[in-house]
Amino acid sequence: MSGALARAALAAAGYVAIGCAAIGCVAMGGVAGCAPTVRAGDFYRLPLERAAAPRARLSARWRVQPAPASCTTVGAPIVFLPALGLTQHSWAGVTAALGACRPRVLVDLPGVGESPMVADFTADEALDAITDVIDAVAPDGGRVVLVGHSLGGAIAARLAARLGTRVEALVLVAAAVATFPLNRWEKLLLQPTLWPPLLHLAGDWTGVRLGLSKVEKGADRIPSVDLGLIAAEWSDHRRRAASRTYYDAFVAGDGVLRNGQALHDARTNTLCITGSADTIVPATPLLGEPVCRPLVIAGAGHLMPLTMPARIAAEIDGFLATVAAPRQPPPVSAARAQVTREGARQPGECVWSPRRELFPLVGVGALFPLDGRVDLSFHAGLARGGIDPTFPVESGRVALLVGAAIRGDASGWQFAYLQATGRLELIWRWLGGVHVDGSLLVDPRNGDVGGYGAVGYAPSVVPWVRAFVGGGALPGGDGRVLIGVDVTARVTGLLF
Repeated sequence: MSGALARAALAAAGYVAIGCAAIGCVAMGGVAGCAPTVRAGDFYRLPLERAAAPRARLSARWRVQPAPASCTTVGAPIVFLPALGLTQHSWAGVTAALGACRPRVLVDLPGVGESPMVADFTADEALDAITDVIDAVAPDGGRVVLVGHSLGGAIAARLAARLGTRVEALVLVAAAVATFPLNRWEKLLLQPTLWPPLLHLAGDWTGVRLGLSKVEKGADRIPSVDLGLIAAEWSDHRRRAASRTYYDAFVAGDGVLRNGQALHDARTNTLCITGSADTIVPATPLLGEPVCRPLVIAGAGHLMPLTMPARIAAEIDGFLATVAAPRQPPPVSAARAQVTREGARQPGECVWSPRRELFPLVGVGALFPLDGRVDLSFHAGLARGGIDPTFPVESGRVALLVGAAIRGDASGWQFAYLQATGRLELIWRWLGGVHVDGSLLVDPRNGDVGGYGAVGYAPSVVPWVRAFVGGGALPGGDGRVLIGVDVTARVTGLLF
């Protein structure tokens, strides 16, 4: 009797474990930090533009917001350049609050956002591409105001030195124009192959939020659409390669010193805005008279255009009011800029959603206990994490799967047991990666319980297939070595 009770208790425990695994699959969709559905807003109603006759090998895309309708005279356009890994939309809050009677030109750097994909380029080629933008929005040698954030500030400083009197004024926000130490999060992000699966493991949205919260006071105020855009940039290894190239070209080595020298050489009215709480690019002695007009915002972090756009807009308005008077610029020639649909987002388009981080799974597996039997399992479940959308695959995910197995031997096939599996997946591009599982097995007919642990390998070119080896006991059996193969694919498509 006691044996029967024990088997019944073990069976009950097995059913509870399987039930908890199934509930866990659903609960994974509601954990803190899970990506919401984020859609592009009215900002994207503005047409995306490109240079009609670019001279540079690289190409940038931009949008133009007109000066306020109340303006009677209009000054030279303001060209906004974003930070490393950010898109033109990072300036949308600032330009919405800006009162200056000037057109606003919001640029995606080459290889970023809606600009064409590119990863291998030099600093001069990137500067040439932005010069094409300036020539298009201020034709015939027209003047512009340059506003840059972080990396964008470094690019703006170099452009100001290159373009001379064409730059009417320069605004640098947390700009990389003086040497600064990298914090540990920045060092991790700059590792080209080590960290991506770990970022994916948290889910790209959650990974970005966690990373920003470590370095940015007030990161919770970053608009959700910008979080989604950053996640989209950092989840794609091609976009990360472009960001790494920008870092190497403008920040690494003597890049920052060259940015500082360019700022000295620019000879234009310059405002340098820094935050007292910026742990990415701290304020330095370089940012003072006569190089530029310094402004330190108390308590501000590195991402000021995202976390305090109204304040940054007010500072830009106040500065421009003291350095230049608005005047009617030359009209933009249709031959200099053209509207393009290539790469353009549309209002209402999904920027990020749980579909990028939650993956319904179905699969089959074969387990070989090395005793002449074969167990075939059929399973379904849910994975939480992230997958690079491009080939070859890199990913990091946690999965919960439930299913059943049938056993084949000399007498034929019959039901064997129910199964619940927890799985950790880390895959690196080209190298492939590991899956680590733990499985609970229950035979409901007699209450026998077993389980095993396994380590498997999956290539990044066919990441839905894996081979594994493990050890454990099947229900009613003794401990033994087990080997097997597994094919698990998303319900939404075979390829990741």
